[in-house]
Amino acid sequence: MNDNQDNITAETEAHDMVNHPPHYTNGPDLGKLECIDITSLMPFTLGNAFKYVWRAGKKGDKAQAIEDLKKAEFYLDVWDEQRSIHQWLYPEESRQMVRLLLRRIPYRVPGDELETTRRMILFDIMNGYAGVAQEVIYRMRSFFDDRS
Repeated sequence: MNDNQDNITAETEAHDMVNHPPHYTNGPDLGKLECIDITSLMPFTLGNAFKYVWRAGKKGDKAQAIEDLKKAEFYLDVWDEQRSIHQWLYPEESRQMVRLLLRRIPYRVPGDELETTRRMILFDIMNGYAGVAQEVIYRMRSFFDDRS
């Protein structure tokens, strides 16, 4: 195990891995906002895409992060393919509630390009912009590739 994995393991042991796993919380700057607070207001496919982007790089190693991003892309593909069916599942009222929650998350994180990229994707998913989100996910993958 490398140092990064040791840190993740030590960190997760100190958290409630069932009810409040650290990879679904987003740090002290967001208070008690967790991923489920947002995804519970979204249709299944968009919620899953959102969840996998939210946790990418926070759970497991780089390979896990890339797998999470691929899963997000899968769910965005499903959303896009079945947009006419899913669109009614995500009415404007739900989108507005999600937007209110996301206002608690700063869009940009100065000095942290990975987190800023993650948040760009989350905002795109929240708005149902599957194609745009997938383009940015491709860019986010570069943070986890083996060149680093």
